[in-house]
Amino acid sequence: MTRFLLCLLFFATTAGTLQAAPVDSLFLGIPAAEMPELDRSARMDLLDFWDSGLEARTPGTFGDTIRLVSRTDSALTLQLADAAVWRIRLLGPGRGVWEREVRLPGRKEAFIRRKDL
Repeated sequence: MTRFLLCLLFFATTAGTLQAAPVDSLFLGIPAAEMPELDRSARMDLLDFWDSGLEARTPGTFGDTIRLVSRTDSALTLQLADAAVWRIRLLGPGRGVWEREVRLPGRKEAFIRRKDL
């Protein structure tokens, strides 16, 4: 009986921490061919840094610095450079969208590319 209660207590306390946010799984599931600037291990590092309360920043594969600037259960925003922002949003169960926004210096308009996930 004691073993059963200890197991129940363990699963009750760890159930919320073992489950990743839905947007995290979308972010980690983007194929490397679609996101060559940030490999899967670097994406996992960004999420770990954010969870630890550290500055979520990692070097990209092309020599730039990529920062995770905001994260909720349904959205995630990355800053690639002064002019480039990526947003990953959860639209429903298992459905999301990835927006890549680039603003040219001195211009008000932005180029936005969207891809369903």
